[in-house]
Amino acid sequence: MASATCRFCHDPFTVGLEEPDSINRDRLRAFLPFCELQPDCRYCCLLRRMIVHFVPDIKQHYARPHVWLLLEKGCAARVEVGDLGAEGGRGDFYAHISQFYVYLQHNPCHDLPLLGCLGRHSVRPDSEECFEFVQRQIQTCFELHGRCRRPSEPLLPRRILSVGRSDTDNIRLVEVNDQIGTYAALSHCWGTSQPIRTLTTNIAQIKRHIPWESLQSVFRDAIRVCRRLGLAYIWIDTLCILQDNKEDWDLESSKMCQYYENAYITISATASPSSFVPFLKERAIKWRAQAFPFECSDGKSINIFARRDSGKSDDDHKEDPGALGSRAWALQETLLSKRVLYFTESELVWECRSCILAEDDITPYGLCSARLPQLLLRCEEGVDAYNLWHTLVKAYVLRQLTIESDRLPALSGAAAKFQSFTESDYVAGLWVKNLPLDLCWSVNYLRDGVGLTPALSSSNYLAPSWAWPSVTGSISFVDNNVEQPFVSLATVTHVECTRSSLNPYGQVDSGHLVLRARIARIQLTCTNPTDFYTYILGCDEDSTDHMIPDSILVASHGRIRKAVATDELSPFSLEVSCILLGRDEDEEVNVSYFHMLLIDQVDANTYSRFGYTALDSDEYFVEKPEQTVFII
Repeated sequence: MASATCRFCHDPFTVGLEEPDSINRDRLRAFLPFCELQPDCRYCCLLRRMIVHFVPDIKQHYARPHVWLLLEKGCAARVEVGDLGAEGGRGDFYAHISQFYVYLQHNPCHDLPLLGCLGRHSVRPDSEECFEFVQRQIQTCFELHGRCRRPSEPLLPRRILSVGRSDTDNIRLVEVNDQIGTYAALSHCWGTSQPIRTLTTNIAQIKRHIPWESLQSVFRDAIRVCRRLGLAYIWIDTLCILQDNKEDWDLESSKMCQYYENAYITISATASPSSFVPFLKERAIKWRAQAFPFECSDGKSINIFARRDSGKSDDDHKEDPGALGSRAWALQETLLSKRVLYFTESELVWECRSCILAEDDITPYGLCSARLPQLLLRCEEGVDAYNLWHTLVKAYVLRQLTIESDRLPALSGAAAKFQSFTESDYVAGLWVKNLPLDLCWSVNYLRDGVGLTPALSSSNYLAPSWAWPSVTGSISFVDNNVEQPFVSLATVTHVECTRSSLNPYGQVDSGHLVLRARIARIQLTCTNPTDFYTYILGCDEDSTDHMIPDSILVASHGRIRKAVATDELSPFSLEVSCILLGRDEDEEVNVSYFHMLLIDQVDANTYSRFGYTALDSDEYFVEKPEQTVFII
């Protein structure tokens, strides 16, 4: 085994550093080519063996592999492996290959003074070590985390599953009124079918007894976790809401905010794509920690441990969120919970409002929750709630919905919570007190630097055209901040939505908005309706004033509208109406941006939104008088 030390490893704080001018001997950041790991250096050999273990084909399939190392005293080292591509290629090219953590398990090593000693990474998430970890986190949270504490024991949900505390206890649905208690909540993927669910026809039987063998695997695992934690109650939406009663569903879904917020803990079945796939099972070999022998300078041999990060994204290599992390309903469940246990494919993760930690004491580098519990805390600490709502919606719209009309109901619990911060009326995903700024949303057609094709409009009514739930895909917002304050140039004289649902934050049946603003008629030309970049404003052939369509657009009978599946698409050039909503100014570059909605006439007095733009001039609106416009 190599015993020498190369120039870099002898003093890594001055050689090959990412920031060589700022030496901090408790923290190391380095970036170096894989080929410069020296075969006769024991530290390089250790790192090289780890990299080859996680990326066996590193020499064969990658042109210029590099290693990025981050090491802070007392913590696990984070090692990222990436490829800079062929020599002479794009200067900005970088492809993420793999990432893993390196750590000690028991005693510190004087040859590796910065490397931290961490806990054990178990083969199964229901091991004794995992539940000891959970109990430690619960105790720490209740004793030391002031921001996580609740003033008193909360009320139980209207219906709750009683599971007892032992394997022989009866499982049944109970209905309670104003009863306080401690319970868990389950966040899970439904999948394509639910063999057992509460209906008006079987609720009497479910209130008497639910046979263990009739429960789906995820429900059984969640009950096992409850009993291990000494919790006798659990709230599961499938069993605690009448699935065939719209009135009950509307009423109970509007209470999800308090149900998840009041839960002692939320069990997140992150690794289960459906209720039939258990999450308490042996982990795949690729996720298990690997021991690497290392010979110390005193001749003793110790084990250095490394385990793979579960990242999959080439851009930010955040942890794989699993099936649940892509489910729209699950976002508010995580957001509202005070404490969450994520049972992922690779690890058990604890998250509360004060910390996020994996079972072996590694702080995960990004998680499917995007630290949502901390988002609410920032609202409570006075950060602009409207900007944080925009952050939440941007994360939400990237998730999947089985039923597209759930777009507002699946966020209704979060909306109910945010209303306590905004003290504003809520209309179809927007806040009345933040209009017209909230109207300045647009569809984001760029992802990972690649342009996306606009979608066709839905044949179902989802929301008014001026509200973001009316479209699909990624959404961008204009935020209000001190450096670039938004100045409104339009007045909202009336806004209203109607709904038949009992959920005040749920699905809307119709809505309209009345604006008083300057309006200009501008030529809109499009050479390819399926390419968002070809929608150009202005008569000048050299114009670079792009507009962002809300969907694929089509010209029909002298007007512009959102295209549906049956429309024949073709280039067009028509004059359209544009509303000036407001402006903000980038003080650093001394440029103002003017935000505008594009609308087209539906009938004599009614308009519909079809796009948005932000330009660096308001020349189209010079000497234009204010008008009142009615938008549906």
